[in-house]
Amino acid sequence: SGQGMGDEARQQYDAAARNGGWDYYVVRAGELRDSTGMPGSGYRSAQLQGLNDADRAEATSSLTSWVGQSRQDWATMDDSVKAELSFRRGDELIKLGLRDDAYGAFGVVGEYNQLLDLHNTDLAILYQLSLYFRDQGIYYLSINAANRLLQASPVPTTADAPIFLLKLLYPPYYAQQVDQAARKFGVDPLLILSLILQESAFEPSASAAAGDLGLT
Repeated sequence: SGQGMGDEARQQYDAAARNGGWDYYVVRAGELRDSTGMPGSGYRSAQLQGLNDADRAEATSSLTSWVGQSRQDWATMDDSVKAELSFRRGDELIKLGLRDDAYGAFGVVGEYNQLLDLHNTDLAILYQLSLYFRDQGIYYLSINAANRLLQASPVPTTADAPIFLLKLLYPPYYAQQVDQAARKFGVDPLLILSLILQESAFEPSASAAAGDLGLT
């Protein structure tokens, strides 16, 4: 019966929402279970926006609390980092358009990977590097820096992370293309973003073992 099918679906949503993880699928299952995002309701779970003024203010408040000191500007790269050889090399390669030489893609060590390793527990610099890589269009390393920031922070779980950090960890890059595809295929745009994050970390030149090339 329809009621039986509904009960079965709810049980599946319950199971997914209780799986102990925290990702798109867990959050979405909870929303569907609670009927806050049922198809046809006009609900769109993905607001495809990057950091706004409120997020930047939250970053300032969070970093001030975590580091135990205040700064007028947490986002501008420290001069000490700009002076480091690995940053200077990578930055120059980026300016020359040599992205693949500036950083190692997916496990191959490059200049920027060395830079992240060097500052692996420095909350302020990890935040700055995440913003820097984002602005350079090197989204894989921006997410990498944000993940390191999460691990170095006192935040107990990803679900407890402040919004600004979640937006860096789960970014809405390529928002226009994602929104167009979501409308075309009638799916939640967050699903497409989660696939891109999983398959390529928003690196358009990523290649899979099967030989696939591109974001997904």
